[in-house]
Amino acid sequence: MLITLPANQSDGQPFAHSGHEFVYVIEGTLTLQIGTKIIELQQGESWFFSASETHYWYNHTDQTIRFLVVSSR
Repeated sequence: MLITLPANQSDGQPFAHSGHEFVYVIEGTLTLQIGTKIIELQQGESWFFSASETHYWYNHTDQTIRFLVVSSR
C-alpha cells in the first residue's frame, strides 16, 4: 500500500494482526509505534517487524509524508 499522511496526522489507535510488515518512507519523517517503542524513520529508511505486536504510524510534522507498507498474513 502507498499511504499519504497529511501534516500533523496523529489520531488512530495501535492494532495487531497476524504476519509481518515492512515500512519504507518515500518522503518525510514517519513516527512508527511498535508496542512501547517509538521509532522515527526518515526518507529512504525502512523497518521490518512482526505485525502481532501492536503498531500504528503517525505524522507529527508539518509536512505531508508518503510511505509504503507491505504486509503478510
